[in-house]
Amino acid sequence: MTTPNRPAPRPRLPIQTGGPRTGIFTFFRETIAELRRVTWPTREEAIRLTYVVLAISGSVAVILSVVDLIFNLLLDTFVLPR
Repeated sequence: MTTPNRPAPRPRLPIQTGGPRTGIFTFFRETIAELRRVTWPTREEAIRLTYVVLAISGSVAVILSVVDLIFNLLLDTFVLPR
């Protein structure tokens, strides 16, 4: 029970110490073990997904170039007449 002059005590969190699983070698051992559990794509999937990424990147580049060209024309026409 709290009194009007005293706030409720804050809960105490346990302090974590190093423990048995610390160290750089443990980190690398666990990283290698985790990478062995990964489901890697097949060669065909990797090639297909690479083509998808290249197509999307090219499309975005073309769209941004067109938008940049439009804004450049608008600026030259209305904002910065010579």
